[in-house]
Amino acid sequence: MKGIRIYLAFAAIMMLGLVAAACASEPEIVEVVVTEIVEVEKEVEVEVTVETVRIEEVEKEVVVTQVVEVAADYQPEGVLQIAHGVNHLNWDPHNDQRTISLMYLNPIYEGLLREATDGRSFVPELATGWEEDETGVTFTLREGVSFTDGEPFNADAVIANIERVKADGHNVHKGALRVIESMEAIDDYTVRLNYSAFDGTVLLSLSRFAGKMMSPASMAGLADGGTPIGTGPYILDTDASAQDNTYKVYNYNPDYWNTNAQPVATIELSHITDGATRMNGLLAGDFHTVGLGAIPMIANVESQGYVVSAKPAVAWSAHILDRTGSIVPELADERVRRAMSLALDRDAFFTVINPGTPTNQHALPGGYAYNPDTDMGYNMELALELMAEAGNPEFTIDVPTFGSFTPRNAFLASSWEPLGITVNQIEVQNIFGACTQAAGDFPVAVCPINERHIKHFVENRLLEGGFLNPFGHVDEEIEALYAEVATLPLAEAEAGYAEIAKISAEKGYIAYLGWAASPVAYDPNRISGVDIRFIYPGTYYVGDITLNE
Repeated sequence: MKGIRIYLAFAAIMMLGLVAAACASEPEIVEVVVTEIVEVEKEVEVEVTVETVRIEEVEKEVVVTQVVEVAADYQPEGVLQIAHGVNHLNWDPHNDQRTISLMYLNPIYEGLLREATDGRSFVPELATGWEEDETGVTFTLREGVSFTDGEPFNADAVIANIERVKADGHNVHKGALRVIESMEAIDDYTVRLNYSAFDGTVLLSLSRFAGKMMSPASMAGLADGGTPIGTGPYILDTDASAQDNTYKVYNYNPDYWNTNAQPVATIELSHITDGATRMNGLLAGDFHTVGLGAIPMIANVESQGYVVSAKPAVAWSAHILDRTGSIVPELADERVRRAMSLALDRDAFFTVINPGTPTNQHALPGGYAYNPDTDMGYNMELALELMAEAGNPEFTIDVPTFGSFTPRNAFLASSWEPLGITVNQIEVQNIFGACTQAAGDFPVAVCPINERHIKHFVENRLLEGGFLNPFGHVDEEIEALYAEVATLPLAEAEAGYAEIAKISAEKGYIAYLGWAASPVAYDPNRISGVDIRFIYPGTYYVGDITLNE
């Protein structure tokens, strides 16, 4: 145990909880908002869910108190060694959008709140509570927290970070926060974000990249190779880390407010592109846990007593970008696009190419906006009939490729060859840059879907002004549906988004493949608590991990 004792004292719903009295010698007491009437006493941190209650319009949060006692002399031990095949793009959370990057960024940076494991609610981090209504959200900030360069975390720091995202952040994050019209520091530890219109995804966006808080003093130098500075449980050791970012060392932050998130003294995170090298390193005891890619590797390590954790991680699809026929005229024909989607044997893809779960639409069953009426499963017979109706056109499409994308594109090529379509793979240096397709260089591309919520997916990839709709295609039905649901709470909007997802699949705008897993393997004799999460695909929440050695 870590010398931490958590007490939860709960009052009636919608009433302020009691704050435990403290004398000068007792640990710090902080308040948090939660939602149930429970009494708990145990020696581990309890993950507390905060949800927004909506009565007719958008109402405020429910209120309760969490008391956290932190041992002042806590000093973790041990070194956690991790190897993964995918690296982060940079140290700037506001300019990265690949979920895998959170594994590298989370030890350093925190947000105001964090997604709970259910993917639909939140856990306090740098905010101890919040109240959201239809005009904005007010955050109560955690007091006594500093960035690791000594700068204070306060309302001004929150405003500086959100202003940076809105001005200079990645397009995905700028778009997600565009409804934040103005901000005000009510006092040092209370900040109000005012909305131009209600958007139920603001808290969700702030729980990920867009809400990561970096020291304002570090912002200017970060783009020039400066040290990343956050408030997180670990500090990047730049001297011990490799300059090319292939090897990173994080040391625990001795001034961090929540020692439950610091199970070890040091984290060593290696970026190793070759999967066999990672697997062999695990088997040799060089790593406690590694990311696995190839399906045969999973069977290999499991046969030797290692445990594999794999959950749906990244949604993959073939984006038919040139829906206007600007580069390839045949793609303007809905029958051709539908045929291309129907010709994809998704079960084969996730058996041979990638471990994962096939789906013919944006979501998996049970996921937000899943539509059971979508009828776009593998059907080569119907695909050939549609091509015949379209006049059996034969044409060639260029697709971007790089590294592991090559077998994915080869799958498309073999699937579409019976339709008379030839796939020409064009090597690019940055496949993720090619996937954004802002310049409209390619008519089709296999791309991951990085948006956390389908609302942002629709805005970025299906609406006329979406930056991932490079040819400016317009679907009036989708535009009208979006206008109806865009400012609704997410629960009320779900049916509308499910219909948009169905349209995008059945009109062949997106040839959905499914959700790939990002499996990780570990030695259960050396480590426990390893679990990747659907909301953090392929990444670890380090606070759950215990070394058994």
